[in-house]
Amino acid sequence: MGRGFRSMDSNGDGIIEVSELPGGRGQPITLQEYQANLRRQFHKLDRNRDGYLNARELTAPPC
Repeated sequence: MGRGFRSMDSNGDGIIEVSELPGGRGQPITLQEYQANLRRQFHKLDRNRDGYLNARELTAPPC
């Protein structure tokens, strides 16, 4: 999870600034916030709550 964050954090300050975000839009985000967001997204997709994403969960429309 941290590798993607670090690749976007071009100045290495631990915060993805607006200028570093895809499209240059949004709010600055810390690594902790970034990871928490990924966990929330994963748990929304993991509908059977088994801790894994199967093909059906990965291809389901967003809830």
